[in-house]
Amino acid sequence: MKAAVVSWKLRQIKTDGEFFGHFHDLITLAHDHEADLAVFPENQTFELLGIDPSLAEKDIPLFLHQYAVQIEEWLARISRSSGIVLVGGSYLKITDDGPRNICPIAYPTGELTLIEKNRLTTYERSVLRLGVGRGLKKSQDPKLGATICYDIEFPEAARALAESGAMAIAVPAFTENEHGFHRVRNCAAARAIENQVYVLHASLIGSLGKEPAPSAVGNSAILSPIHQPFPAEGVLAQTPWNQESLVVAELDFDLLEEVRSQGDVRNWRDREPLFWEVIE
Repeated sequence: MKAAVVSWKLRQIKTDGEFFGHFHDLITLAHDHEADLAVFPENQTFELLGIDPSLAEKDIPLFLHQYAVQIEEWLARISRSSGIVLVGGSYLKITDDGPRNICPIAYPTGELTLIEKNRLTTYERSVLRLGVGRGLKKSQDPKLGATICYDIEFPEAARALAESGAMAIAVPAFTENEHGFHRVRNCAAARAIENQVYVLHASLIGSLGKEPAPSAVGNSAILSPIHQPFPAEGVLAQTPWNQESLVVAELDFDLLEEVRSQGDVRNWRDREPLFWEVIE
């Protein structure tokens, strides 16, 4: 499987057509690189907030909700026409249980899997008043899993996905400063090592000039376990810092299985026991 991860730079726009045009251009770039899978950042849909510059922060979920179904249908159509599995970043949607941060995964079959964010930042809880997700969800492709940004900072989330069969975990992310970026990146790298899987970290960059995205920094990367024959730093490819771009790499699942069974350390095999006893 050839995977692409995207760094999306926020633009000042005035129409939803500009947003979908931006999205389409980046998917076209992934298609030009012959990617089978493309991963986009969390909250790239904040770009749509430029349509109403006077919008109050508390009204953001309701405003973005009006685009939720359109985004889902558009992604399903583009995935079907391009043949690319699209981890479509994230958007805010008002569900029967209240507003949620949702990552859609679109498949060339036209089907969608909707992943909810389970752990929320202070801003998401107190200002946007989002609700927590209802748990992890299996992808239509058993080798692919996804967690949204903060969720990757909890080892149990990636471990549960790996236990369910995922060998590549997509992490759409949005971090306002370098502390947040490195926290998510370092945790993503740790999850790749612990579970001997690939982790695909896609970063939002740029700025709206105000909340909810006064700034967004980072780069995007395809991470691997740190075992031979993978790179010593565990990075198969990464985009330049704070530049909109895309990188691709082959995800060799047979090689992961080989490393799991024959590596000099075998983190996946040696993960038991699930609970460690602290002895006095």
